[in-house]
Amino acid sequence: MRRECRSTGVWCQNCQSSTHNTTACRRRSGNSAERERQPRTDTNRCRNISATFSMQPATTGSLGLDLAAAVTTTLMTSRPAKVPTGVYGPIKINGQTYGGLLLGRSSVTIMGLFVLPGVIDADYTGELQIMVHTPFPPVTIEKGQRIAQLIPLPQVTKGMPALDSHPRSQRGFGSSGLALLTMDLHSRPKKKIKLTYGSDTIELLGLLDTGADTSIVSPEKWP
Repeated sequence: MRRECRSTGVWCQNCQSSTHNTTACRRRSGNSAERERQPRTDTNRCRNISATFSMQPATTGSLGLDLAAAVTTTLMTSRPAKVPTGVYGPIKINGQTYGGLLLGRSSVTIMGLFVLPGVIDADYTGELQIMVHTPFPPVTIEKGQRIAQLIPLPQVTKGMPALDSHPRSQRGFGSSGLALLTMDLHSRPKKKIKLTYGSDTIELLGLLDTGADTSIVSPEKWP
């Protein structure tokens, strides 16, 4: 016995009950249930962010460990910003301590969010933070969004004499000290120039790139 599909007006091939599979009827594929296509897993999301080291590779063939944002962050300018991860060092894998290279994920790079590469030392015990910037603000990074990956690296420098005997500990940003910019105006580029006014001509040694729009010639230099 065949029943008519009230939703589409086509005949069901195998409908033998009062219940009816309308999804199958729409595709004229009989009354066998059609398997729904599951959406692709969003690899930018992390379901659980722990304050301890709980990073895992995305797949069995992944070289890196994914890092996610611990808080929602909005970049309002193109200046670099720090995004906390809630993950603390040292990085231990199978009981061994590793350093790491922090890189961006291609899925967020193509969206205009760039992760600045960084090195995580093996003796670093502070929170891992991701340096990001975008040339197209504003950009919002949602909490739990995986935006970076950490490539574990063995410490091949272990045993070599160090400049500082103290461990890295929690010293992260700013450990290099303050950068002081000095500029000697007398050593900046100079060029000989020739000024002519009427029948008078003088040659001067001018300072280039002074930052001024107008240069003033001293009266004593003019003949």
